[in-house]
Amino acid sequence: MTEDTFNLFNAEELNAMKAVESKPETNIAEMAKKTKQKKSTTTTPKTTVVLNKDAFDAKLIDADTILYNVISQTRVKLGELFPNKFDENGKVIPLVSTDKEGEVVNTSLLDDEKDESKKAATAKKATELSSLTTEDMRLELCKSFPMFESRSLTYFTLDKETKTIYVMIAAGGKGSSEAPLFLPGGKIPEKLFLDFFKRAIKIYVADKTEVEWQIFWSIKNKKYFMYEPEQVRTLIYVKSTPNEELQKENIFIGSIHSHHVFKPTPSPVDDKAEVSNHLYLIFGDILGWEKIQKMDWFNIDHLTSRTYLQDVGFLNIKTTEVIDHD
Repeated sequence: MTEDTFNLFNAEELNAMKAVESKPETNIAEMAKKTKQKKSTTTTPKTTVVLNKDAFDAKLIDADTILYNVISQTRVKLGELFPNKFDENGKVIPLVSTDKEGEVVNTSLLDDEKDESKKAATAKKATELSSLTTEDMRLELCKSFPMFESRSLTYFTLDKETKTIYVMIAAGGKGSSEAPLFLPGGKIPEKLFLDFFKRAIKIYVADKTEVEWQIFWSIKNKKYFMYEPEQVRTLIYVKSTPNEELQKENIFIGSIHSHHVFKPTPSPVDDKAEVSNHLYLIFGDILGWEKIQKMDWFNIDHLTSRTYLQDVGFLNIKTTEVIDHD
């Protein structure tokens, strides 16, 4: 990193960094109790439905509904992938029917019901549940895409207008340099990390919380960009919500979050959240002003990076293999 790079920080940002150094937090337990959750929100389109992981309304899908893997940018019709789950008319075979309270309704008894008003009322309140579940879809995807191994991090949303189910990875709540990490544009520009670095410091100075950005590859523009998703932030953790609109048109690469005054060592919370084959970076130890001033904060003292491989576990990655310093 050069002096020209250092000049990317303006006087206000430099003063913010010095302010952090001058007021280190000594009693973290007390600080955590006093720190309120900060939440940023985004608007979900009304035509989008988040599909329940256990069961969902059979009326939402049919054999022509598209299953779209946003990671590989591939599409396939559900009827082609699961032919045994649909009848000859393309309607999904129902599992059970339930009422609004989730209680099972035995619709087979409707034929024996002589009171037409009761029969109509029972039929109206019954909701047929699809025998095809999102778990069926996830397990099928896992055969070719191991990044979907984590059930808790695999996220399904249905766009009712286009009849498309989008499958994506949630970033969670938060080795070897030969890890098979997918970076479609090669190394990620240093400027993006500097932008996050400045944002993380400002957030900590203002709110005393962590913050997370997600890293994407723009298929249209052929370049990387970072995005701050909807998230809940506290002093000691950050949990984000995936943006399905972004993941429809871009490739999700991974995420970076701050540990501000703490070391960038993955926590047990991070270990539970970061369990897919993506890039995970942690920025921390921002009190090390002497090292930051010398512009060597990309070393292990301030930034760590890793990925996760099924049946292997976590693999550390050298930041020089990820960040383009040129």
